[in-house]
Amino acid sequence: MYVIRRKCFALYKYDDCVKIIEGEKQSATCTNILFPNHTQIARRRPCGELLLKVVKLSDGLKCLYPFKTYCYKSSEQSLEQLLRVPDFQRKCEKWRERRQETGIMTDVFDGKIWKEFHLSDKKNFLKSEKNYGIMLNLDWFQPYEHVRYSVGVMYAVVLNLPREERFKLKKRYFVGNHSGYWR
Repeated sequence: MYVIRRKCFALYKYDDCVKIIEGEKQSATCTNILFPNHTQIARRRPCGELLLKVVKLSDGLKCLYPFKTYCYKSSEQSLEQLLRVPDFQRKCEKWRERRQETGIMTDVFDGKIWKEFHLSDKKNFLKSEKNYGIMLNLDWFQPYEHVRYSVGVMYAVVLNLPREERFKLKKRYFVGNHSGYWR
């Protein structure tokens, strides 16, 4: 999980947002410069807004919480998890057995990029076994009708899977999400 600055959308690790002054935890300020090459020097200043808010808990303790967060899951961990699913690798290789009619495109496998995606040594990357094509998807929606609040979700699918399997919930993996109020 990352901390997002509400105004300039800079990302920070939580630990980088906390500073200790005289033994007390306090919020750091945003160091992002939105226009670092602007002709007006005044526009080259860091954002300077607080990254965390102080919340007083019911037991009287004070904690620092982000105004906004960005949740993220490693693609490497997600792919490892998918590869442990029974029959996943076998299903990813099924596309090699399919028949293709000349001149008719029915799936991503029939396209030029799939057929000609090369590594630096001119080997076709996607034709080699256990190499996967990944498609990143981004979807924003507004869950409430009269509130200016939106949610964005990033997820990925493995294109090697047959089309009927590719977008199933258990075959997709979550990359990240963002939510918050907008102006």
